[in-house]
Amino acid sequence: MANFYKTNPDLRFHMQNAAWHRIAPLLELGFRPRDDDPEAPEGLEEYIETNEMVLEMVGEVAAEELAPHAAEVDAEGCRFRDGEVAYAARTEEQLRKFVELGLMGLALGRKYGGMGRSQTLYNGTVELVSRGDASFMTIYAMGSCGELLERFATQEIKEKYLPRFGEGATAAMAFTEPDFGSALGGVRTRAEPDPEEPGVWRIHGAKQFITNGGGDLQLVMARSEPGVKDARGLSLFLVEKGPGVTVTKIEEKLGIHGSMTCAVSYDGAKGYLVGERGKGLTKCGFFLMQTVRLEVAAQALGIAQAAQDAAARYAQARIQFDRPIEQFQPVRDMLIENEREIQVARALVYETCHWVDERDGLTRCLRAGLWEDPEEVRRREAELRHAETMCEILTPLAKYHAAEMAVRVTSRALQIHGGYGYTREYPVERYYRDARITTIYEGTSEIQLSGVVGYLVRYGYSRLLEPLRVQAVAPSGLEWGLGALEQGIALYQAASRHLKQARDRNYTQLHARALADMTIDLLAGYKFLEHAARAEWKKPVARAHLSDLPARARYLYDRITRGERTAISDYERIMAAYREG
Repeated sequence: MANFYKTNPDLRFHMQNAAWHRIAPLLELGFRPRDDDPEAPEGLEEYIETNEMVLEMVGEVAAEELAPHAAEVDAEGCRFRDGEVAYAARTEEQLRKFVELGLMGLALGRKYGGMGRSQTLYNGTVELVSRGDASFMTIYAMGSCGELLERFATQEIKEKYLPRFGEGATAAMAFTEPDFGSALGGVRTRAEPDPEEPGVWRIHGAKQFITNGGGDLQLVMARSEPGVKDARGLSLFLVEKGPGVTVTKIEEKLGIHGSMTCAVSYDGAKGYLVGERGKGLTKCGFFLMQTVRLEVAAQALGIAQAAQDAAARYAQARIQFDRPIEQFQPVRDMLIENEREIQVARALVYETCHWVDERDGLTRCLRAGLWEDPEEVRRREAELRHAETMCEILTPLAKYHAAEMAVRVTSRALQIHGGYGYTREYPVERYYRDARITTIYEGTSEIQLSGVVGYLVRYGYSRLLEPLRVQAVAPSGLEWGLGALEQGIALYQAASRHLKQARDRNYTQLHARALADMTIDLLAGYKFLEHAARAEWKKPVARAHLSDLPARARYLYDRITRGERTAISDYERIMAAYREG
């Protein structure tokens, strides 16, 4: 039977070479016997075996149940009639299959019907699901709403609602409004305490572009503090589909047609506070956005991998001038560049997953009082602070880079197909359409860059790159790669100093993409050396990446330091023809 996990050696490499010896004991509280968690794994070997079992199961379902019907789901889309919404008929069948296999709510705690698995494993499954059908991923991965409830909700809410995720309840995060997309501090939807039902709030307002907007359970961002106009006035509420919740529209979208993207109105809908009042965005929302952004990065990986597989197979089968087109060097160059970019993004995404698991595991152990020695506790608390910083830096980088990569990879894949790629006879046009949303939802690429560039200027080298540089060892045949990386590091440090000394926020924002690209290029270079030392078959892609790295670094360094300011200084003159009047 087809299996997307078994046929993806790079994904298998990342799953099998993850630092399980480090993160699994943290996530599983040292594998101590626990009366309250009888299904907990007894040790590292069992933990890893279960991971492989889950990945093979999801890989098979994605290949056998999702991918063969993705075109059908794309053509049918979601249905909307008289305020009632429904997924495509095939999607409903697929959801039942995932529930039957126990795959919904994978990252939730076992006491609530989940498997309590790591973000590394979970996002590996998100990648596999997305390779099968990117639109189904938006149903599968909204289990992250359950993760938020498990972390911030009251015990009563957790016991009532969390088991429903494993039973197939669909979920939505309702943050975006018609006039407020990424600027969530301006949310107008309001929440008022119900005077007759203690603990109940009544939600009034409207949301737009809500993935799974017709979902069973919705996390709604609303203004709970009268007179507080900024983000400090926002709280998060759990709202169940029912009275007071109305879907007013399903969006007609370019891609992910099987995903239900809705406009929703709330007219006195019953809501329950999640977390603290006034911290819906700054605490709960930030946690959820970080989680979902990493899922989108994994989704982009899955779409790109599907497109690369389709392009490689087409290039082998398509005959022109009496030979397969894969024998033409321009086609080979596109396929190799696709593979390099996918592996760069995958290295970044699963490096980010490692730090999320490190953060979550340390948090879990400290709360459980696993360590008694005060000095050990202080050391672990310092490790937690470092892991939190790494998550804050790497998550937006992973989301930005993987999404932009997916657009480039699917574009090249379509180009390799030629005219056929532009038709619906082949799936590559769907991959191209589906990839485009990943650069937009859950924070555009520009939002990711705007938020992270300050971190990169201050900590990009010391936190991300210097530890890799210190530990770097080149395997046989790639010794020259260390020199290439040293050239890149020197340029990176000079570019960072230039931005720091400029003391010009607009100029730094203008060149955020270039600095982010330099960061990712170098991080991937060090990771590729590490990977090539473990597996001989990883050397060719490492060689391809490192050979051009100094040239790419010089170009980006020059762009940052040469004083390019056209968008700042000449924008009005260039765009004058587009002004009214």
